[in-house]
Amino acid sequence: MKFIKLLLVQLFSVSVISCNPDIGGGTINTAIELQLKAKDGKDMLDSANPTGYKKDSIKVYYVVNGKNMEVYRPNLDAPRSFWIEKASSGNYVMTLLPNDLDNQHIVSTTLIQWRY
Repeated sequence: MKFIKLLLVQLFSVSVISCNPDIGGGTINTAIELQLKAKDGKDMLDSANPTGYKKDSIKVYYVVNGKNMEVYRPNLDAPRSFWIEKASSGNYVMTLLPNDLDNQHIVSTTLIQWRY
């Protein structure tokens, strides 16, 4: 019983210390999933669709301090902050990681250039 009380006191102490706002901020992980269909119902993210968008023809830009910065981080699994994969529904989905560089504003802006 003494062990449990000691454990609870330690957990409470860690909780109180970790809630100190002066120690640091938090991170919110956000992703946006997009499905693109043509008027005729064709999946525009399917690489087999000749009129669809190819992964290599998509660029993502983050707006930081009023300037469009092309996203390319070669050290990440998704260097251009998006990936396209087939969902369990059979449709292709583009998962986009929105702007995380603009920490000066509550609302950030992410731009997608579909063909360049």
